[in-house]
Formats: sequence, C-alpha cells, structure tokens
Amino acid sequence: MKALTFLTLLLALSSDSFADDRPTIHSLAGREFRIEDDSAGQELAFRKSGESLVAIWRILGSGIRVISETESPVELRSPWQIVFEVGLRNQTPGTIKVGIYPGGETRAYLNGVRIPLEEIKSSPH
Repeated sequence: MKALTFLTLLLALSSDSFADDRPTIHSLAGREFRIEDDSAGQELAFRKSGESLVAIWRILGSGIRVISETESPVELRSPWQIVFEVGLRNQTPGTIKVGIYPGGETRAYLNGVRIPLEEIKSSPH
C-alpha cells in the first residue's frame, strides 16, 4: 500500500513535466514567413478573424511586389496544427499543413513535402 501511495504521489508531481508547453497554433497570428522558390517566392501570413485563424498566401513578383494575395480559412487539426488550401503559381491547388513542434519550431508542408520557412521580422519604426 505504501508503494502504491508513493507511486501515485510521484506520478502526480511529475505530470507537470510531461505537459506540452509549446505555443498553440493561435500564436501564429500576426506572423509572416517567406518561402523561397526559383521565382520571386511566396509569403505566408496569419491573422485572427474572431476566434479563428486565417492564412494569407501571397505570390510575389519581381516587377511588382505582390502578384496575388488570397485569404484562406484554416482547418484546426489540433492545438498545434492547421491545414488549408492555396492556389499555386501555376494555378494548381495545393494543401498546406502548418504545425508547431516541440521547442516551438514552426514547420510547413506543401502537398506533403516540407518547405523551409523564413520568418519575416517586422522592422521597428
């Protein structure tokens, strides 16, 4: 009985160390990321719309800054993962999955292939 009490106490005290302390997907609101490609690139940004998150997908140009910009509602898969659809440069649809992983790392996958994200830091005025 003492062993059971000790084990219960040990589990109760250590349960906080197993808690997931990474930021939730809503922490992406207000953040922007650049995605390099063989053309001028794309940008991915997030904003809040009520209690939901909206993805903003920009296709960049070389002569003009933004060729197209679309907003997409996101499907919340978990507190750390969303999925949404975008139109790619060649007008084909794409599925993007964005997740926040242990350590707070933000990763994105386009049609199942990981794409590197470079966060765009806003400059102080």
